[in-house]
Amino acid sequence: MKTAARLAVVALSLSAAAAQPGEPGAVGARARGYAAFLEAQTLLMTGRPEEAAQLLDRAVLTDPDPGLLLQAAEMHRLLGEPDAAMRLVDRALQGRPAWPEALVLRASIRIDGAETLDATTRAAAIADLRLALAADRGSAEGARRLAEICSGEDCAAEAARVLEAQAETSPLPSDRALLLARLHLQLRDLGCVYGHGFPSSVACGGHRTVRFPSEAPTTFESSHGGIREATATHRRGVGRGRRRRSRTRRPARDRAPDGQR
Repeated sequence: MKTAARLAVVALSLSAAAAQPGEPGAVGARARGYAAFLEAQTLLMTGRPEEAAQLLDRAVLTDPDPGLLLQAAEMHRLLGEPDAAMRLVDRALQGRPAWPEALVLRASIRIDGAETLDATTRAAAIADLRLALAADRGSAEGARRLAEICSGEDCAAEAARVLEAQAETSPLPSDRALLLARLHLQLRDLGCVYGHGFPSSVACGGHRTVRFPSEAPTTFESSHGGIREATATHRRGVGRGRRRRSRTRRPARDRAPDGQR
């Protein structure tokens, strides 16, 4: 799904570039680059990503179009070659600075390419995602990756706000709804995590209303019982505290009437 979305973005980029007037040599190179993209797409869809990557590597030598470079980077990422992917996405950003799709892909390469995510790599990935979301607040992949990397970290509230803002525009799909619920659970905003059978909309943080898709209750109930269990544990703890407080009060027969206290 995500790869198909990136393919569509690159196709539009290359189509627009190919349609622009320019020098005959440049137009020819752009046309060859677009043809290479189409052939690489076919190779990828038929399970031949290595050949697709090689084809795109040759194509960017004559047509360093940012869209073509980004697709070549994605191919190498799929093949588990983060260094080659990073070089290509950096070249794409040189040609098209602050491109949200390229920034998100670079952050993904940083995150997925590291066996252990050290503080420096994590900070660089978050910086890329912040730039991408500043340019495109509706970036679904940018919000998802930010929520994943910020889960349990000091930027959890920031990631939650990004997802809340997207939810104000349209209901979140199940994967991002789950990430948002996890963030609220970590932030102790339990009213947003699980309440009244997980309604289609809940007030979060006392000021936002977050809408969830109709399939979210089934997803949360069946696949992610940990959130429900954690919330139930919290509620049981609150209930036990109330019962302990009630037991400290004197029985009614030992208390003096109101007028004699």
